Parts: sequence; structure tokens; C-alpha cells
Amino acid sequence: KRQRRKSAGPSSRVKSKFIAIASTGVALAAALWAFKSCGGQPPIDEKAVFSRARAKLARLMKDPPARENGFHYSVELAQLMTYAVLIGDRDAYLALRLRLVDGALLYAQNDPYVQGFLAWRFKKGHPLEASGTTEALRFAEALFLGGKRFARPVDRRMARVIVAGYQRHASIEHGTWLVRNYFNLGTRTFATNSFLVDYDPDFIARLAADPETPALLRRQFRELVARSVA
Repeated sequence: KRQRRKSAGPSSRVKSKFIAIASTGVALAAALWAFKSCGGQPPIDEKAVFSRARAKLARLMKDPPARENGFHYSVELAQLMTYAVLIGDRDAYLALRLRLVDGALLYAQNDPYVQGFLAWRFKKGHPLEASGTTEALRFAEALFLGGKRFARPVDRRMARVIVAGYQRHASIEHGTWLVRNYFNLGTRTFATNSFLVDYDPDFIARLAADPETPALLRRQFRELVARSVA
């Protein structure tokens, strides 16, 4: 009987050792695969990476450099503005806002048609070339969020002016409603192309729902949302 019990299978102690060895082997194999999959480099320290990224962003927000061609690109500054709002950095937000208002926002009283248009890029001493609808959306959203977070009603009003300018890029081309990508400030003509990044009905819906938005603009923005998702 004892002999039959021995031959019936390994003891629980042997089983436990086998499972422990097998688990260690699987863990080592997984670690080796992960090591090879990242090019034989040690695992990335995500906290250190994020810390360096935040430090770099802080420097960029205080004094954003131009690209090698000397231009500042409005969509990049607007995205940095939104980040400044999210982390509560009022000084960085205002610095970026000033850069965009002074450099890219068309706010001249003598040309009401382009009122609220935002140039897609700008460089000191260089005439503005064209508006940008993606850029306008991102700047308006940054102003809308910043106006709430930093208690600046003027920024929320400016967001509405910019979206009203964005709305003037809408048209019907060959039976299809679309938001045209840009307005050429030199030829005074609109583009005939459009891209997904030229639309943001979620943001415009929030703007339309804002109690401070005048009734006429609220109706226009709601129509814009309905057209965008149709």
C-alpha cells in the first residue's frame, strides 16, 4: 500500500517546488522578452521622463521659441495655453495669450469680415498669410477654459468672437456643408479643402451651453454643432 501511494504521484511538497520553479521561469522569460523588446535597454523610468517633460514645458510656456524658420505656430501655443490652464499656471497662460493676441489674432475694426480670425502662423516683420480653423478652435478653447479657471470674463468673450470668426469659414461646396480649412489673407479667398481637425462640436456645444453666451450666438453655435455632426 505504501508503495502504491508513492507511485500515485509526487508529494504536495514536490508539487509546490515545481510550481515555484515554473513560476520563476515564466517570470524570467517575461522579463527577458520585455528587455529584448525595448532594444536591450533597461526599463524606462516613467516618473523621471514625465518630470523632465514637465520641466521642459514650463520653460517653453514662459518663453516659447520660434521654429528654425522663425515662425511661431498658433496651434502649438494654443495647446500650451490649455496645458497651463490644466496645471493652474496663470503666468504662463497670460504670456502665451499675449503672444497669440499680439501676433496672430485679427481684431482690426477696419476689416470686420476677418474679425476673430486667427493666423495659422506668424513671424515678426512678416505679413500674416492665412487663417487657420484648427488653430482658432484650439485658441478659443484655451481662452474659454482659462477664462473660467482664472476668472477672466474677457477671455470667454474673446473665445466667442473667435468661434464666430471660425463659423464664417463654413460653406456648402458641391452640395456638402463643410468648414473650409483657411482664408488666404493675400488673395481674400477661402480654401476648398477641409479636415477632421477643423471640427470640434463638443467644444462648441459647451460654448453654446454657457449662460454668458448671448442668445443669438447660442442659436448660431447650436446650428454649427448640428451641421458638424450631421
